[in-house]
Amino acid sequence: MMDETEGSEVDAAKRNMNIMDVSSIVQTLSAQKRTGTLRVVGPDNERYIYFNRGNVELVLAEHRKFFLGEALIKYGKLTKEQLDEALKIQKTTNKELGKLLVELGYLSENDIREAIVFQITEEICDIFTWQKVECEFMENKMLPEMEKVLTTGVRVAVNPESLIMEAARRIDEWEIIKKIVPSTKDVFQATPASFHYFREEGWDPERDVLSLIDGVRDVAEIVQKAQMPKFEALKILYKLASNKEIEQVPPARLVELGLRVLNKGDIKKAIRLFERAEELGGEGLDVEMKLAKSYEVVGAADKAKEKYLSYARKKERENDLDAAVGAYERITQLDPEDIGSHRKLIAVLMKQGRREEVVRQAQKLETKYLRRDDREQAIGLWKELQEAFPDLPDIYNALARLYMKFDENVQAIIELENLGGLYLLRGEKEEAMKVFRKILQLDNECVQARLSLASVLAETGRTKDALDEYNTLAEMLTKSGVLEGSSNWVFLLDVYRRVAELEPNNWSVRLKLAQAYETRKDYTKAVDYWEQALEILKNSEDASIERLIEPLERIVLYRPGDGARREELAQIYIQADKLQQALKEYEHLVNSAIEEKNWDTALTYCDKMRQIEPLRLDTFKKMATIYGLKGEAEKQAEILRQIAWLYICTSEYSAAEKALEEASEVGASDLGSLLLLAEIYRKRNERERLNGLLLRLAATAVKQQDIGLADRFLKELGDADCKDERFFELKSKLERLRTLLKEADRIPVIERPLLSDKIKIIKPPIEIPETEKEQEEPEE
Repeated sequence: MMDETEGSEVDAAKRNMNIMDVSSIVQTLSAQKRTGTLRVVGPDNERYIYFNRGNVELVLAEHRKFFLGEALIKYGKLTKEQLDEALKIQKTTNKELGKLLVELGYLSENDIREAIVFQITEEICDIFTWQKVECEFMENKMLPEMEKVLTTGVRVAVNPESLIMEAARRIDEWEIIKKIVPSTKDVFQATPASFHYFREEGWDPERDVLSLIDGVRDVAEIVQKAQMPKFEALKILYKLASNKEIEQVPPARLVELGLRVLNKGDIKKAIRLFERAEELGGEGLDVEMKLAKSYEVVGAADKAKEKYLSYARKKERENDLDAAVGAYERITQLDPEDIGSHRKLIAVLMKQGRREEVVRQAQKLETKYLRRDDREQAIGLWKELQEAFPDLPDIYNALARLYMKFDENVQAIIELENLGGLYLLRGEKEEAMKVFRKILQLDNECVQARLSLASVLAETGRTKDALDEYNTLAEMLTKSGVLEGSSNWVFLLDVYRRVAELEPNNWSVRLKLAQAYETRKDYTKAVDYWEQALEILKNSEDASIERLIEPLERIVLYRPGDGARREELAQIYIQADKLQQALKEYEHLVNSAIEEKNWDTALTYCDKMRQIEPLRLDTFKKMATIYGLKGEAEKQAEILRQIAWLYICTSEYSAAEKALEEASEVGASDLGSLLLLAEIYRKRNERERLNGLLLRLAATAVKQQDIGLADRFLKELGDADCKDERFFELKSKLERLRTLLKEADRIPVIERPLLSDKIKIIKPPIEIPETEKEQEEPEE
């Protein structure tokens, strides 16, 4: 019995042999004294090793037969003639060969044991030369062939450690031999330099090996047939090859031999020859294809597939696409689930332009994708083909069918619409109509399909059917309106134009036409239809003011320079009590007039704006700008003073001050305005600015000989303890003026209106607050 830990190690070896080499496995089985059969599978062969409590008792090759006689001959204990004699006797006596040989006195039981040990050593050491192996240990199991040999013959028990040591020694020697005899698949032929072995004495081993070298047998066959241990035969081959007494046959010869033995039914030998020819670089011999077919015959599907794939890629590089297609097709038959190779097959067919075969293979590949529930790959496949062959109806049908399968009717309709368009391009109108009707089965309200169907019906002379479709379409449009963005919008417009022709006073259809052209960004035609709709509405008895607004708005939007329509829109806005919109349109007209330097027109529109909103500041500002541009400074100053009054009415004293200052800069100062400005400074306690303004007012009063006003301003300055030199100069001038007037015995009285008689505005009572809350005014 062994513990669980030991068992798990061997189980791990069973599952993944990459983590242990053959030596480790044999050592483990020996150390754990396991009983059972170890199956070792190599690239070209397999062995069965029977362990009994850790010792090796028997090794069978793939054919599972043990040839005792062969082992005895190779070991040198028996001659070929003695074996043949014994086999004849065995046929009549049916005795076990080993016992019969002992009875005949040819050898002893010990000789048989040594031969069996020899055979075990040969087979085990051979395993260690394999490049890659897979192992499986069958616990407490023995093959029937093994059981027969072990129960009837002589049994031995070989310590695996000695086998491993011998194998290691041979591996070292094999590395040297491989430099001259690189593969057991090589085929050699004798050269004249070897003839001396048959003339001279003492070369029996060499003659034995040379007699087997016939340009047909490979190294494996020679060492197997040689009446000596395999490794001894290999050494002799090494010697002969080193001395140029034998030579390798070239790859072409190997392929020829392979075909010959293949015809004789020796497929395994043919495979070895083809493999060796490929390893030696048999270019131009199509070795991959020969190997692929041979592997396929022996059931090595994976190897066959690998070679077919290699061959296909090579033929692609050589641009032999027919050969590549054949190889890829064979792969898809060997391995139906190989998606990659199937895609490559389709790609090569596409290069060749074999459209029908492309579609056929794509249908097969689509089936594979759907079995995997791989929707994306199935659709992606047909999309790729669609890019390559956009004029192939089968592809659009396939995509539509797939989308419908996945309940994606919108995408299906898109593909069917494209298909219908393709049929129209090809002149296949009947097919196109079938497609459009199929779309309508999926979506009865699909305008695109109905438009297309109606158009084709009309083109084919089926006028009544076409009109029926147009009528159905008209009903749909009545419910849903114009379908924006339709790729067949010309048909939609044609329906509207027909209605317009039949009903000259139908303003609504013209609005729809205008909207349709606007959607298509054909603004010229859109405006034409808005003009038609407007004229019809203006002459219609039941037309309302509101209905006139939309066409006028759209006309001025796309024809902004049409002043007459803009003014008409402003008047309509006033009638509809949409005063702000009216002001906006008049303001646009004002700006246009200013750009054209048409000042009087601009002022006329400003007057219209004042009629709508008399105290609108922006209007007064615009008028002040116009008078300024016109060069009428006094009128500009008058407007600026009115602006100041409007600011004062809203307690915006800073803005009022700025307006008054601007008025004084562009025109003669108005005394009332300046007095009001002084009062603003006084209430805001801006003494310095107030003194400056009072000095200016006093100077004006003195100049105008208004003694009363001058005295009033100077008195206030004096009360404020003004130290300005101008103050004292003005006092002196006032005294001289007073004296002069007394001498002239008259005092003039000057009356000045606070506002111009030419511009009348409403002046509400003014109340100046004690505490100014406006922002700080700029320095004067």
